Amino acid sequence: ATGATGAQGLQGSQGASGSGAPTVVTLSSDLTSTVTTYANITGLSFAGTAGVTYRVQALILFRSSVTTTGLKLGLTTGANTRLSLLAEVPIAADSAAGMLQGWLTSSGDGVTGTGVQAINTDYCARIDGLWTPSANSILQLQFAAEIASTTITARAGSRLIVSVI
Repeated sequence: ATGATGAQGLQGSQGASGSGAPTVVTLSSDLTSTVTTYANITGLSFAGTAGVTYRVQALILFRSSVTTTGLKLGLTTGANTRLSLLAEVPIAADSAAGMLQGWLTSSGDGVTGTGVQAINTDYCARIDGLWTPSANSILQLQFAAEIASTTITARAGSRLIVSVI
């Protein structure tokens, strides 16, 4: 015969949410642009699931062929419940005013850096924030030259890091 069931024990604390390690994608070869129209940074994209909130971080290595041309950094996505990403792009001055900051809050949005301090020198632009797609969609990083007919290069080793939060 089975006896009476005892009282339920204490429940442990809930662990952190998420699904493990972040997804990291790396640009395998340099890409160049000599136009002001955004082009995909091939390979720096992530397929998001509707309703899931992601922390999006990107480190975009770039260089310019002339000091007067900066990086245009943008992205495209599908429909979003939330898209709030801070973009920081190095610009001409190497001082407290050496970084241009802007917000990426909609598909097709972008931030434009105004020149660089030295030609053919690697600089690192950054993106950081939260994204919640309202439908399954792709987040695709994009770039362009600030001024037409000059070369901006997205460098191999640039990374997109996406984590479920």
